[in-house]
Amino acid sequence: MAYESQIFFTLDTTCPWTYIAKKRLDKALAAHAQSPAAAQVRFTIRFLPYQLHPDLPVREQDSPAAEGMLVAACVEAGLSEAEARVLVVEDRGGRGLAEVRRAIAEQRINGVDSVPWILMEGRKRDITLVGAKDVAEYAKVVQTIVRESS
Repeated sequence: MAYESQIFFTLDTTCPWTYIAKKRLDKALAAHAQSPAAAQVRFTIRFLPYQLHPDLPVREQDSPAAEGMLVAACVEAGLSEAEARVLVVEDRGGRGLAEVRRAIAEQRINGVDSVPWILMEGRKRDITLVGAKDVAEYAKVVQTIVRESS
């Protein structure tokens, strides 16, 4: 039976290094998936929110949280425009926002102070990488987790 390793990927959507790290991590995980070691360890990514600059003023029309942008993103993700409008308008400042704020606070308590912050669970130990790393570095951590899982 394969060991299930979770990867906790803490991100701030405003940070370009988050996207770079995600692409590089994806390449390392794709290489692992093609290797014989893929039968030993399965990796799943869980994304966690963070705000680098929570007090940064944002002009509403430029904000990713602007109603029009949120509706468009929901439609692009597969919701109908009517469903998207209900979700965006009814949840404005509601349950979803409270959940995200709670998750961000939890990350701060866990010591996260920059992004990307990637914690990879291992059977013997967890490994944390802070900042965007090269594909080779992510691959090395994946190999370490595989080696230590047997």
